[in-house]
Amino acid sequence: MSAQSLNNDFFRTNMRIIKWSGVWIPDESAHPVVKFWYLIFDTLIMIYFCVLFTPGEFVVLPETVKSFPDLMKNLNMGMTHFLAIIKIYTWFSKRKEILGIIDTLSKNTVAEKIGEFDPDKIIREDRKTKQIATLAFFSVACCVGSSSCLNSLYIVLFNSENQFATEIDAFNRTTVYYNQKLPYYSWIPWDHRASRFNFACAAVFQSMAVVNSAFIIVGFDTLFTAIIGYTSCQIKILQGAFRTIRPRILRKLELPDLPTLKNSPEVEAEMMKEMNICIIMLFISRMCEKLETIFTYITLGQVLISLVVFCTCLYLTSSIPMNDGKFLVELIYLLAIEIQIYIYCYFGNKVTLRGEDISMSLYEGDWLQSSAPFKSSMMITMARMRRPIHLTIGKFTPLTISTFVTIGRASYSFFAVLKNQNQNP
Repeated sequence: MSAQSLNNDFFRTNMRIIKWSGVWIPDESAHPVVKFWYLIFDTLIMIYFCVLFTPGEFVVLPETVKSFPDLMKNLNMGMTHFLAIIKIYTWFSKRKEILGIIDTLSKNTVAEKIGEFDPDKIIREDRKTKQIATLAFFSVACCVGSSSCLNSLYIVLFNSENQFATEIDAFNRTTVYYNQKLPYYSWIPWDHRASRFNFACAAVFQSMAVVNSAFIIVGFDTLFTAIIGYTSCQIKILQGAFRTIRPRILRKLELPDLPTLKNSPEVEAEMMKEMNICIIMLFISRMCEKLETIFTYITLGQVLISLVVFCTCLYLTSSIPMNDGKFLVELIYLLAIEIQIYIYCYFGNKVTLRGEDISMSLYEGDWLQSSAPFKSSMMITMARMRRPIHLTIGKFTPLTISTFVTIGRASYSFFAVLKNQNQNP
């Protein structure tokens, strides 16, 4: 597979998830029929998720105030889906910039293979890591909505005698099923308590919206982390390019690698050209700045919401018996939130660590025989790379693994406070 094909393949899965989520805008070169059906599909998804479901979660908020666990569950899902709407808006408003960053990175010039330095192998290995993270998050996120739906449908089909108390509402003259709650708290456009069929339809209505939100959230988040992952991949290739400048030039000129005190003028000229090419590749740091501009406040919102959701999910899972079907639903949601914030921090940490190694890779190159201008260029580049390459959370703190640990500790501390207050009212 060619380098360009590897570059294009790096983002293929993430793009497919975004297309399935209903927020994709076809290219101008797409067939008019394709554009039309995407417009219909996108419009239906936006009405379903952004107009009917997510606002409906906040409409019923007063009904859950009386029960603290119900209030937490309602706020958990409501805040997550509200942030998903913000991500939809960001995608539609910044789509060209995001795709432009991907296109620029994909066209980045890479050095050829020599010895242990294999750029294609680096891309394949990093793509595999990104693919595992994407599919893991996607699978767990989809299980959040599907597990709650299956749990509710199972109760409707097999446990109606124990779970439902059938009464007649004399005022409305309808049959009411009181004892079974819907998977989530949201406004339903029909009377879901009138019959088991209506209840089952309401459960599917809610769960499909949650599954759709999983496509939206996973598509947006993993595209962001894929861009970070590909940026760190290019940084690692750049490190190898710096280390192998002289061997690659000698092979290009078909000269033997013999010990000398000083490079020939021909070798020196080619080495300076190659050094300049590698320095130009440092535009990667500017790509990180562009990503920072687009995503930093969304990352801040994601971290803050994850902090609250992680804490409250711990509380809810600790309050539900393990043999209850709802325990598994809450546990899957907790796992999805953990994976979500972890992949943010993991890829952010990866690009920071690799950026720090650029200066060392320059030093590890074969530069002893080079001229003073080449060495000066090396020193200037090393000094320039002392400024770290990283992404931040709302301009406050770098996006690293230590941040993930901090979030986990803070969430557990808040959980302990909530648990103690509940046990000692």
